[in-house]
Amino acid sequence: MSLEKLRPYLDLEQALPRLMGNEELLITILGLMLDDFKAERENFATLVKKRDAKGVSDKAHYYKGIAANLNVLNVLELSQNIERNSISNNWVAVDADFVDLCVQMEKLDQVFKEIKAVYRLRPAGNFLPESTRHEYCTSSLPDSIISESACRHLRPTAFRDVLLLGVRFFL
Repeated sequence: MSLEKLRPYLDLEQALPRLMGNEELLITILGLMLDDFKAERENFATLVKKRDAKGVSDKAHYYKGIAANLNVLNVLELSQNIERNSISNNWVAVDADFVDLCVQMEKLDQVFKEIKAVYRLRPAGNFLPESTRHEYCTSSLPDSIISESACRHLRPTAFRDVLLLGVRFFL
């Protein structure tokens, strides 16, 4: 199983049941997290350099939530540390943990690149067909988030956002 390469980074026994055992979905969401981190890394670094406690704490909290839901253990621990230390203005610890977080994300991205080809993922924003989007929405997300009729009409990119919302807050 190619997911075995992720074991040093993810607790697969906890992560897969949250995603109904769907390995492709795990890989897809992991890829979205890694892409998001790459896109936001400089922004996050700027917040750290400016010693923006609220901004750093918010950004760390965001990654902590995704890491907790996917059980990305090192990322979770480092994000928790950054959040806590930015609030207490322990910038030496924040600087060290931010560097470690970047290193961990890079290592995880390298493993991700090795295994994603096995799953033949669809391009981001269109990774699930309409019938699957509808099934996931209606079976997995609370009605208060999105109605069944709205699920039927989601554009693929909007579905990606709803999926991440579901993973961040409800799994």
